[in-house]
Amino acid sequence: MSLDPITEAIAHFIGFFELAVEEARGRLDYDEFRALKAKQMDGAEIIAVGNFVNTPYQLLDVQPDLHYQPFDQSVVPLWARSHVDGHYLPPATAGADTPHPNTLPGLGGFLLSLGTRFEFTVTPPGSIAVVAQQVNHVYDNDYLNMTDAKVDTMSSDYLDAGLGVLAAEASDIDPIGALTQPDSEIAIADLVEEVARIVRSDQEEGPSEAQIHVAAGADADGIHSNGVRVDEAPLLSDYLPENEEPEEPQPVSVVHGEGHIEMHGDVTLDAGSNLLVNEAFIGSNWIVAPVFAVAGDTVHVNIVSQVNVWSDADTIGSEFSGWLAPDAAATRAFNIASVTLDPAPPADADAEPALSGLPEQWHVTRLDGNLVLLNWIEQLSFMTDHDTAILTHAGSQSLLQTGGNTTINSFSLGEFGNYYDLVVVGGSYHYANVIEQKNILLDDDFVWSQGDFATSGHASLSTSDNLLWNQANIHAAGQMQFESMPDHYLEAMQSLASGSDDLNAGVLGDAAFAGFDSLSVLYISGSILSLKYISQTNILGDSDQIAMFGEEQDGVPTDWTISTGSNDLLNIASIAEGGVDSTVYTGGEIYSDALLYQAELISNDPFGEIGAPSDLASEAVLFLADDMLDPDCDHDNADAGTHAPDTVHVDVMQTMLA
Repeated sequence: MSLDPITEAIAHFIGFFELAVEEARGRLDYDEFRALKAKQMDGAEIIAVGNFVNTPYQLLDVQPDLHYQPFDQSVVPLWARSHVDGHYLPPATAGADTPHPNTLPGLGGFLLSLGTRFEFTVTPPGSIAVVAQQVNHVYDNDYLNMTDAKVDTMSSDYLDAGLGVLAAEASDIDPIGALTQPDSEIAIADLVEEVARIVRSDQEEGPSEAQIHVAAGADADGIHSNGVRVDEAPLLSDYLPENEEPEEPQPVSVVHGEGHIEMHGDVTLDAGSNLLVNEAFIGSNWIVAPVFAVAGDTVHVNIVSQVNVWSDADTIGSEFSGWLAPDAAATRAFNIASVTLDPAPPADADAEPALSGLPEQWHVTRLDGNLVLLNWIEQLSFMTDHDTAILTHAGSQSLLQTGGNTTINSFSLGEFGNYYDLVVVGGSYHYANVIEQKNILLDDDFVWSQGDFATSGHASLSTSDNLLWNQANIHAAGQMQFESMPDHYLEAMQSLASGSDDLNAGVLGDAAFAGFDSLSVLYISGSILSLKYISQTNILGDSDQIAMFGEEQDGVPTDWTISTGSNDLLNIASIAEGGVDSTVYTGGEIYSDALLYQAELISNDPFGEIGAPSDLASEAVLFLADDMLDPDCDHDNADAGTHAPDTVHVDVMQTMLA
């Protein structure tokens, strides 16, 4: 049985090790035996042994026609020439009209090879399917009341309904929509065809308030940021908050005696600062070849779809207008995508120059059926952080954190396969890379005061400073060009389909194979079905309700620091493919295209479609999709503690709109 080189090397090592161990053991036993033997023979008669020399070897005459040629690592042809009955037998060649190179005719009981070719047995490549679904659900709807007041606030169901409106708007402008995970090989081909129809369709139409940028074909190449082609992509690190170093505690000094202690209050509330991250990477070079010959159709598409939908329309009482910093950062949204198809890197200048001849040897690896390459990655982060806080001065310092949640979905995949010189496909070639990214944010905050609220201390209020970030990259090392099928490739395909492993002179004479000693050929009787799909979605509802009551008690001033925004929604995806510059000969139709779609929609009234809070039926709870919410979650108790007591002292809407 023939073993692969690695297994054979290990087997030899084990054998040598066992021999060394046995030799060491035998040496110990032999030393003891020799000592006993010498003791017995001490003083015995010396035995005379005669020397007999017998040399049966005889030198032969000089053989001038005997040539030695060292074996080369590459595969080389070995030809045999002979004269039989006065007739010269020419060597066999790789041409189509010559006998099979493995023909061994009998000559007087002897076998003489007219042409010899090395045969290789190679395991065909296997199909691969990776399906990953990563889902995060966080429900962090807090209710905090630092007073005895009973305040009427909006139910989180009503806020979730507004988030559902944004999700519906995002679905309306998403060109890809909800793709169904394929459950068969035929479904993969149909899905690639559907993606191709999406690329061919007109994507310019959409809601008038949405900003949509579409680039197709060669216009999709390069780096695009919010619909504008740029030389360098923005850096995420420039927009994330910096990590602040903790302050060193101030030294404490003690002065004995009577003195005056000045009281100062501080109330800090952070109801936002949530982080949602989806990150995915796929690196692949499963099937690489400089030449593909496809009998059927070729469909080759790349598509990137990025959508940001958000609402940050805050309702803030007029008494807090001075709390907002004039240079406060607003909500920012980025759609960054790059589709780069680079030529293969040039050969090493120090490498030996390639031979100028054409290959005379080849071996064929056969795969019956389809070759399937499926990567299906879905990532979803769903979070609601609708906090309700009734604040007042209490003690010298109050630090409240009702947000600060973090969800991360991370996935990385590397697929490294085989290199062939020629891949012959009896069916079709369906290939698609799809990246779909969506960020949906509801950050409509409500801030109002009760009574004669006033403060003489420092006060700051931040309700925005959110970041929505979509970044996608499709990179291929090696460009593909598509051409019609030449006749000699069609003949070779028919020959391989019939079971023969012969290649005609036209295929061997392809300029792509110049300098090759031998060819590695993969024949696939079915189709190549390659689909890489990454879907990333972040959904965050962070509508906070903050009510503040009179704070100056006993003449103690209080500093207020209120933050209800500063949320980060990040989608980062990359598909990287290694390869070489390839030519795809196709017998059927050829379709190759790319689409880059970037859309942004800012909604100023997500609650306009659902009316006032009192109009919301109890069963009108947010359902973004049947599979988005955890079926095991108890929605009846999800908002426990967020509803205000029954007695109503403040009408939140009238107070804010007064």
